[in-house]
Amino acid sequence: LRKVGGSGTSASNWKDRWFVLKGTTLFYFKKPEDRYSAGQISLEKASVEEAGHKCGMASSWEISTPGRTYFLAADSMREMEDWMKAIWKAQGSVTKARMQGYLMKQGTKSNRTFKNRWFVLKGNIISYYKSPQDPQPAGNFSIIDCTMQNVPLEVDGAFGFEFATKEGGVSLGGGRHYVVYADNESVRKEWVDAVKAAQEDAQASLASGSDQEGYVFGLGGNPPEWRPRYFVLKGAELSYYRKKEDMATSGPITTFSIKSDSSVRPVDSKYNRSNVFAVSCPETFYLSCDSSEETKAWLTKLQEAVGVAKKAASSASSPWANADREGFLMKLAEGQATKLSSGKKKTWRRFYFILKNGYLYYFKEQTDERPAGVVFLVGCNIADADDMTGRKMTLCIESESDVHYLAADTEDDVGAWRQALMKARGDEGTTSNVNEGDKAGWLVKQGETVRNWKRRWFVLKKDSLLYFKSPHDSKPTGVISLEHCSPDVADKSLDKPNTIELCTPTRNYFVQAESPAELESWVEAIRANQQEMYNVAYFTARPEEAQQASTVIMQISADGITLCDFRPCREITPDGSVPAPRKILHPFVHLYAWGQRGEYFTFLNVDKMKSYEFRCSKSGEVARVVSKFAEQSQGKK
Repeated sequence: LRKVGGSGTSASNWKDRWFVLKGTTLFYFKKPEDRYSAGQISLEKASVEEAGHKCGMASSWEISTPGRTYFLAADSMREMEDWMKAIWKAQGSVTKARMQGYLMKQGTKSNRTFKNRWFVLKGNIISYYKSPQDPQPAGNFSIIDCTMQNVPLEVDGAFGFEFATKEGGVSLGGGRHYVVYADNESVRKEWVDAVKAAQEDAQASLASGSDQEGYVFGLGGNPPEWRPRYFVLKGAELSYYRKKEDMATSGPITTFSIKSDSSVRPVDSKYNRSNVFAVSCPETFYLSCDSSEETKAWLTKLQEAVGVAKKAASSASSPWANADREGFLMKLAEGQATKLSSGKKKTWRRFYFILKNGYLYYFKEQTDERPAGVVFLVGCNIADADDMTGRKMTLCIESESDVHYLAADTEDDVGAWRQALMKARGDEGTTSNVNEGDKAGWLVKQGETVRNWKRRWFVLKKDSLLYFKSPHDSKPTGVISLEHCSPDVADKSLDKPNTIELCTPTRNYFVQAESPAELESWVEAIRANQQEMYNVAYFTARPEEAQQASTVIMQISADGITLCDFRPCREITPDGSVPAPRKILHPFVHLYAWGQRGEYFTFLNVDKMKSYEFRCSKSGEVARVVSKFAEQSQGKK
């Protein structure tokens, strides 16, 4: 493309430059093979429209930024339109529209008629289109420093107002006045309020503080020279202005993004200045401070920003990557729930929360690698708790053993967390019909903390056993995973006939059937699903070895007997999954002798030269083990 350089738009000032559009930044180079750009244009707060006869060049357009207006020209009208469409598309991807709708807009001085146009307020930019379906706007302007006022119109029933941008090219639009009118006062007021809110947000963003700011000399121009600019480092963005006062009246000249591949380093004196350092993100530019202390402060803050970016990039492979939702929330301190009804002052603490795989983890700091706590969400009650806590935008997560109160900062945030938490606890996939499953019916279940027995409606679905308070509930009270779950007849010492003990890696569940036949039916249905889903059968066995006796899960498959011991790894892993058990495989080819002795199942591993003996809950269960062993080991031992 051709670009105007220097001052004026005469033919001698037009130079050929190689342009690259990346994200919302337009880079330009002297040659395509150049490694470093000659300059860049930030498009986030830019106005883009045809230049017409302003610059005396065909197929030209202008890009007006808060600090400067650029004139560019293509070889053809089609190429110019392609570039303008690409820039408009890049601008449109930055933010969502705050306000949109039809308004009547007055034409320019040559044509003062009103035409219906589709207006869109997005971020700090108002764009107007001939129709909502148009891919690119007919024009746009910034609202950062524009003023609004009512204007009288000679149109019956019209409610007119005017957007006036400042003179001298400080704002986008270059001092132009845009006169529009709405169909009624309500629509006019909505637009005025939306623009004022966008302007307030822009001012608040400028006033929200920075990590480092101040005047720094930047090397630029041709020939290169040092120029003082006001730099602001905020999070992962480094922006600069011509002077500090521009922060309140216009946007930055350019904003650089600090990423994981960015670098900051001190360099030797350059162009007769000391205290120089280089910033690469990705283009390299040189900055210089008046003192070594200032240079050290900037280097420290910039290197910290690069470090945060690198850590964020590396987190893609961390256990917390691909979380369902994450962010800061306030949490009622432990032991404070008893103060809710007393009127006493309550203590809220800020934690960083990560929701993943049905678990809600919370950390003292966002950068912490280990959580301060975790909440298992399946079966929890989740409800709004504004009335209970006396604080707005509060949620309550209640399990059988604990209650957690969380508070968000906005209505949108608490709504998004509520939806994500309900999805994580297992609402999806169970809201259609709780009776749709491989087996369903009433069982009496023992509680985990309070050992009372309550009647629950159980539904067996593939590899999960869900239980509800009633068949009409759409959300389960809890879900039991059948992977590594051994359904056994409970020990007689429990003094509850017809009871099934579901041994899982994290907890043993006790549920009672109405009759021996019903108990047998549930056990068979669970085992059938396990066989179908995993092609294995699970049994609970207890090794009779002096003081080393422990409960293990015996997995009998086509490979042999695998003994799974979960005791050494009861904790949940950082990625939210149940940890893999310590497994010992005894292949059938190593088993020499095996059999049943009363309530014991025994086998001899000739490879290890060791015999093993296990006791099951009753002789009937041992018979199941022997039968499954004989079935799987045929021709292999």
